[in-house]
Amino acid sequence: MRKLTSALCGLILLFTACKKSNNSSSPTDEQQAITKRNCAAYDVLQEQLKTDPGLAQRMKDIEDFTRKAIASGAISRQLTHAIEIPVVVHVLYNTDQQNISDGQVTSQIDVLNEDYAASNRDIRNTPSLFSTVTSSGFGVHFTLAQTIHKYTKTKSFSTNDAMKYSKRGGDDAVDPQHDLNVWVCNLGQSLLGYAQFPGGAWASDGVVILYSAFGSSDKYPSGTYIS
Repeated sequence: MRKLTSALCGLILLFTACKKSNNSSSPTDEQQAITKRNCAAYDVLQEQLKTDPGLAQRMKDIEDFTRKAIASGAISRQLTHAIEIPVVVHVLYNTDQQNISDGQVTSQIDVLNEDYAASNRDIRNTPSLFSTVTSSGFGVHFTLAQTIHKYTKTKSFSTNDAMKYSKRGGDDAVDPQHDLNVWVCNLGQSLLGYAQFPGGAWASDGVVILYSAFGSSDKYPSGTYIS
């Protein structure tokens, strides 16, 4: 259950970061021009399905378990208090600009909690189809457990999960069975990021987000952002 919750929240974290980041400074030569919200989560999933023969079955098992839990009312009975999810943010940087501040990191956690509590200012823009399930929040709260800043020789990462492994220029996941790991780094291919679907390997479980699409310029104006 914890695995499923963290993974699904991770997917929403990715979309939240894409939505909430605003441009507070002019793009530099180092920053890519983003004209479209490019998310690679589905592409990464297809590659994982090719290389991991058991992934499809694990995903089906999780889906079946979730459907049964919803149908039985077990989930509603368990949500008597907010589910607390510790977040570990790995800031991987090749330049000083990519080494975003702790303040920028915290601003993203704040925005995420506002969204999950349905207290965000733009909730009025929620499509009517979803209004009945978003009006009172989701019973999930995120706590920043640790922020790791690490220099990498890699100038730009792709969708091959290299940022999630120290031996490949990234940083290993911290206690992924209990914590939601988020890797913030420079991405190529005009990507804003991607998240791993429930059922994937523990070592790569989490979310990857472009460093300049992470955080909120409203809450932390002096950060590094790109529109």
